[in-house]
Amino acid sequence: MNPITKTILGIPLALIVWAVVYLLAYAGLTLLDMTRGLSENWLQSIFREWFTPAVGGFAAIHAVNRVLGGANLKWVAIVFCAPLVFLYIGFSLYLIVTYGDQLEYSLGEQITQWGMAIATCIGSFIAVNGLKNDA
Repeated sequence: MNPITKTILGIPLALIVWAVVYLLAYAGLTLLDMTRGLSENWLQSIFREWFTPAVGGFAAIHAVNRVLGGANLKWVAIVFCAPLVFLYIGFSLYLIVTYGDQLEYSLGEQITQWGMAIATCIGSFIAVNGLKNDA
């Protein structure tokens, strides 16, 4: 299989791996916080919201590297992350501008959600740079 095909196939693989790892990490940290009595702590919540997508982004790129060895990891990460950031942040900004007084979310909650998208990209690019240096 040529590198372009591997790169194209790496994008849906990255999305699937990200979703699975994100959900498992989020559930695991939530259970850990519940056993420690910190499930309602705002700082623990922010850590959980920003750490788990970063782990998912890292795992997604790492899985693409393992399964599709010749894929261009940089392009997989860009195509995986750019729409996530631009569409999510753009859509939420659109909702704030259009329906700002009717939304139930505060700006702090929106920033936390934006942080999730950015954390996913940071985790992905850490994996790209780390795996590139290992090769």
